[in-house]
Amino acid sequence: YPVQIASYSKAIKVTVDGPREPRSKQSYGYPHPGAFNPFMLNPAWLDAAYMT
Repeated sequence: YPVQIASYSKAIKVTVDGPREPRSKQSYGYPHPGAFNPFMLNPAWLDAAYMT
């Protein structure tokens, strides 16, 4: 389950943020994890993994 949720969340983040616009993520990427909180228990680790 955790792996499925993580990959699903990552797919959503890629769709929302757009892989071609990493700079936009900082402006509108932070409010969104709050909305995704119900199925992303800790969005911070995904943000860190996504940005590196």
